[in-house]
Amino acid sequence: VYPGSSEVTLVSSPQQLTPVMVERTGQRGLAAGSGQGRMELRYMPAQTDIRAGDRLLTSGIDRVYPAGIPVARVSRVSRSQSSPYLRVESLPLAGLDRSRAVLVLVAEPQVIVP
Repeated sequence: VYPGSSEVTLVSSPQQLTPVMVERTGQRGLAAGSGQGRMELRYMPAQTDIRAGDRLLTSGIDRVYPAGIPVARVSRVSRSQSSPYLRVESLPLAGLDRSRAVLVLVAEPQVIVP
């Protein structure tokens, strides 16, 4: 964020990783953009309680995004015998291809008193 402009990265961008949590269970994970208007929840153990329809919110753990911002909805969960992780696909909640404006969150500057 600069005085006259800002750079925006879509949550669906392949360069974007967003710490999220499953609203229903509180399980935390890392949502990665696929670059095709979709997202994938990475490194979710096979025993994780997650299902299609679950909503993903920002977890706030990275201190970049405040906790509780709706990010995506799980569209598909699949298991593989050869992997200890689930394959969790999700769709961003925002109409990223139809958005005309964005909200920029700016943190208050921290003043450190010696």
